[in-house]
Parts: sequence; C-alpha cells; structure tokens
Amino acid sequence: MLFTGEPLSAQEALVHRLVSKVVSEDKLEEETMEISHKVCGSSKSVLALGKATVYRQMAQDLATADRMTTQVMVGNLTLGDGQEGIEAFRQKWKPVWSCCQDENK
Repeated sequence: MLFTGEPLSAQEALVHRLVSKVVSEDKLEEETMEISHKVCGSSKSVLALGKATVYRQMAQDLATADRMTTQVMVGNLTLGDGQEGIEAFRQKWKPVWSCCQDENK
C-alpha cells in the first residue's frame, strides 16, 4: 500500500501481518470490546513501559532495539506488577495490579 497507493483488503492485511485478526462487520464491535477489556485488565505500569519502549526502539537499529527490549522485558520481572503477574499465573488467580488495589478490595 505504501509503494503502490492501492488499498489492501482485510484478508491481504492479515496475510501481510498488518492486522492480527479479521472479523465480519457484525462481529466488529464485539471483538473490539473484547480486546479493549483485555487491555483495561492489564497492568497500567507494564503497558506504559511497553508503549514507551516501542517508541524508543523506532529510531534504533535492529540489534540495539533487540538488546533494549530484552532488558526492558527482564526489568518488567522486577516490578511489583511483573511479580504479581507471574504469581497469578502460577497460582491460577486473577492478578491485582498496583494501580487497581483499592478498586479490587
């Protein structure tokens, strides 16, 4: 699309990994809400760190970006929410993120 100016179909976008899933129009709102609930149920601090990392790596070469994102992912494990996520997975419970502790009481 960038080079030709021709629009892509949803299926072509899926094949080229520009989208992760294609749904029919009648399922679009349901799918969008499902994704938004997953995002809203995630750790805000970990999401913010991930988003900042994506933007920082854009200006880097592949090797540098890979090293930086690896360090960030390992660093996530030391955060309280990182530890909560691991423990919640191990114990099969719903995590209680640091930003939401008062809401979940």
